[in-house]
Amino acid sequence: MPQDAKSMVDWRWRVALFIEPQRTFPQGLLAYTDEQLIGYAKQFGATYLVIPQRHTDMVEVSSNLIQIYPPDPAAKATYVVFKFANQ
Repeated sequence: MPQDAKSMVDWRWRVALFIEPQRTFPQGLLAYTDEQLIGYAKQFGATYLVIPQRHTDMVEVSSNLIQIYPPDPAAKATYVVFKFANQ
């Protein structure tokens, strides 16, 4: 956890954006729209998105996300790794 005021505010904001939805919504981060996820990816320089398998089982995954793990979309794993299509 950061110690200076600015970094603590930034850290809290990221917790609110990325941790709290995973506690609040059954589908976790996939509750965000495609536009929101792509915007956050650009804002934070993210290329990949790691989601618990149970969240991906609840929703249809966007075509803007390319599943890279597990390589077979029908396979089940604890986590699913996606690459943003436009990154």
